Amino acid sequence: MEEYQQLRSENMEAAKALYEALKTKRVLNTTEFKDVFLNSRSDLPKNSQYNNWETTEWFLRDHKLMTTGRVNGFKFYYATQKCVRTHSFKNATIEYVVVNDFAIDKAIDYQEMTGDILKPDIHVKVITEILGLPKKLTPKFEKYYVDVYNVLKEINGAEKKQFDLKHAILSTIREMKEIKKIY
Repeated sequence: MEEYQQLRSENMEAAKALYEALKTKRVLNTTEFKDVFLNSRSDLPKNSQYNNWETTEWFLRDHKLMTTGRVNGFKFYYATQKCVRTHSFKNATIEYVVVNDFAIDKAIDYQEMTGDILKPDIHVKVITEILGLPKKLTPKFEKYYVDVYNVLKEINGAEKKQFDLKHAILSTIREMKEIKKIY
């Protein structure tokens, strides 16, 4: 999972104002950028020489909402396609984990190998390591996984047939919005 620049609430409001300005104007020069930043911060006095806007600039760059460029020595801030196409600031700044097919296949292979030998709450810890999930998502993934696993076992256990364990992993990944699967 990528580590993004974290902002205090005042700077988050400034980042939202800059996002809206970039979305409408598409290009801002340095003066406009600083003006939007200063006007959105209510805790600063007007005509302040406050220049700690770099963290907000890096936040917008980290989330790929803005790029910078120079023309004749002047710095310009350009809105990216992600900035223009997203509907809200919240959607634009969602942090998610990218999981590829190879990691999912390895997790399914491990799950099929252990099968009914281990309880689901034990081998889910290894599955989260295989998928490369960060520690803050692990408890949520474990809860979803164990619930799905138990429901699948209950549905298919009554008929005494072997159920496909891979659906426990795939359903959990599909259910969690913090995980994005790439093909």
